Amino acid sequence: MPMKENQGQRVIEINLENVESRGVLEAGNYQAEVKSVELKTSQSGNQMLVWKFKVYDSMSDATSTVFHNTSLLPQALFNLKNLLIALGAEVPNGTMHLELDEYVGAFCGVTLDVETYDKKTRNRITNFFPLADEDNPQE
Repeated sequence: MPMKENQGQRVIEINLENVESRGVLEAGNYQAEVKSVELKTSQSGNQMLVWKFKVYDSMSDATSTVFHNTSLLPQALFNLKNLLIALGAEVPNGTMHLELDEYVGAFCGVTLDVETYDKKTRNRITNFFPLADEDNPQE
């Protein structure tokens, strides 16, 4: 990063193109795009999928980056199943093989809430739902 002297002031040049901000949107329903999904291990040692969503507010053109974890414990798989259905996946009543990269770029609807965690305000996804065809940017 080059630093320049400009009339006695220190000036640096930074390119912020394609840098996402983490704004907080009001509670409500929005369109969301899967930006990434990773298999990770929770602090308690259980496997989970960590989803990164870009949430779009069509009224203000604002966006928010929101993370959502889906535990892979048997008693918590309903959360993953609801998300997959909202993304338009065919979910069998049995074993399913997830190709995680296939979900990157997929859209669904999300319900956001606003919460404070460690004295920081952030969005939290409380529900997933399929988008109507006319609301789906993929169509």
